[in-house]
Amino acid sequence: MTCCFLKKQWVLFLSSPGIKINEVKKLSTLLLIFYSSIAALAQNVGIGNSNPAYPLDASGNIRLRSLGTAPGIWLNKTDNSELSHFAGNYDDTTYGISNTNGFRFYFDSKNGYMGLDQAAPRYPLSFSRSYGNKISLYSPTAQPGNHFGIGVQSGQFQFYTPTFLNSFVFGSGTSNTFSESVRITGTGQVGIGTVPISSAALDVGGTARAFYPPRVTSTQRTSIFQPQAGAMVFDTDKSLIYYFDGQAWVALGPADPGAIGIQTVTASDGQTYDRFGEEVAISGDYAIVSAPEKTVGTLSKVGGVYIYHKVNGRWLQETILAPPTPVANLGFGLRVAISGDHAIIASNSSQIFIYQRTGSNWNIVTTIVSSSLNKNVAIDANYALVTNGTDIKVYKRAGTNPTAWNLQTTLAPGSSGQLGAGLDISGDNFIVGDPKATAGGIAGAGKSYVYVLNGNTWTLQGTLFNTAPTNIGPQYFEESGASVAIQGDTAIVGAPVRNLSGNPIGEGAMYIFKRTGTTWTYVQMQRGNLSVPEESLGTTVAKSGAYLFASAPNFSDARTAFVYIYKYNSAGILTLQKLLKDNTEEGIGYKMDVSGNNYIIGNSAAQLATGKVTFGEIVN
Repeated sequence: MTCCFLKKQWVLFLSSPGIKINEVKKLSTLLLIFYSSIAALAQNVGIGNSNPAYPLDASGNIRLRSLGTAPGIWLNKTDNSELSHFAGNYDDTTYGISNTNGFRFYFDSKNGYMGLDQAAPRYPLSFSRSYGNKISLYSPTAQPGNHFGIGVQSGQFQFYTPTFLNSFVFGSGTSNTFSESVRITGTGQVGIGTVPISSAALDVGGTARAFYPPRVTSTQRTSIFQPQAGAMVFDTDKSLIYYFDGQAWVALGPADPGAIGIQTVTASDGQTYDRFGEEVAISGDYAIVSAPEKTVGTLSKVGGVYIYHKVNGRWLQETILAPPTPVANLGFGLRVAISGDHAIIASNSSQIFIYQRTGSNWNIVTTIVSSSLNKNVAIDANYALVTNGTDIKVYKRAGTNPTAWNLQTTLAPGSSGQLGAGLDISGDNFIVGDPKATAGGIAGAGKSYVYVLNGNTWTLQGTLFNTAPTNIGPQYFEESGASVAIQGDTAIVGAPVRNLSGNPIGEGAMYIFKRTGTTWTYVQMQRGNLSVPEESLGTTVAKSGAYLFASAPNFSDARTAFVYIYKYNSAGILTLQKLLKDNTEEGIGYKMDVSGNNYIIGNSAAQLATGKVTFGEIVN
């Protein structure tokens, strides 16, 4: 018996004479079932579909079974040669597409993972374990390596563009309606909130947000391992920004590394022509600043004095001291000095006041009478000095009554009428300058006198003036002693109108003297780095440890006003450490002082003589 499909019908041929009729019935039933399930038309085969439109057209599910792990659909190459691809299950929960080298696409239906050339993905999308390009997002050319993509190479996660002219941009929106927030160019420039200009490494735009450098404690800052020049942090203990200059951490001010910076303050009630900062002094965490031409009510030039206290690294105005009896032209604050809990203030009147601090209150404890207009004052621990142009009066605090200061002695080493123009006291030593005195036969060359305390007696120990050879020796009217400072066995004397050979008049100089035993010796002259008219180096001098300060306010051109900071190196040689300047055209350094690591610089001419003061810190 045979059968065939003829004229769209299945035809049965009985070719065996011995076939039984029951067998024919069974075969007819089988053919009927087959016909109802499979249809073939124009070489298309349908399963559960009587009108197949494709070579194999199935309705419903198809199950491929195997006892192994490779059931599926096998595909040969176009030349029908060897096996090319196989699609099927990898294990009971996964399936994939492979070739003769193994699975290249792997799908984990249980965990929702997919592997690309990765047979055991552990993440939603896993790539092969080899280095190289991983994702290509766009290729502007047919070159396979010239594209926007993502890759991994030698432990580096890479994002790349076709050329260095392309950028990485972060933002919001869609690709055709994009709002940019951050850009990294192919040349390494970064723009935040803006497209970086061509000269910028980092360009930050916007007006409502700030830049915050790393915030660290002083201990953390000094513990940074191998900091490189240019490193910058904000020291939370000091409330200051520091940068590393390659050798040490340097406190950075509001302008640039050469600016005086750190913290600039003005009077809380400042007015034009008050001349805030005319006189300044500092002692530890307290500073005193005068405004001798301050207007009070309708009274002009009454004056006023401001006390500042350093709290958590910031200088805060603690109080304003006013004269007991305000009168016009009093000039309260004509001269000021401070030491610990005591301050001394002079004015144009005959009265000089000594204040004592209790808590945050400053009260007058002693009033001294001195009628001279050439007065100057100084104070340290238990002694206060008052000069009047011709002598020095020494006041001592009474041991049994710490609020009482009594005149101990009057000293007159000889004077030209300007004795005390420069005045400084440090422990058992004080120095007083007489800039108009004749020295070495040179009129107006100036002298300075050092006194030491022996028991209860102040004794003249040395007369200081320039004893160098003629070409750098004393000059007529150089006014050595206009400013002075003493600390330990070193004395500093300023000569602000000295004319160095061949240089403009008033260039100025600073003289250094050393003490060995009881003998004072001239050591050297230090001049400024700028040969400009009226630089006036030495207008004010100060000393703290290995550091020496000398101001050069330059009265002819405030734009070139400086404060010089010198330091003795390990070999004992004095070298210029820093040049401090103001970025305005107002000048700096007419008066200044230093105590420990803190310094103060006054600029009473700033802002139409409203005045300002800058506090700084020496960073070792």
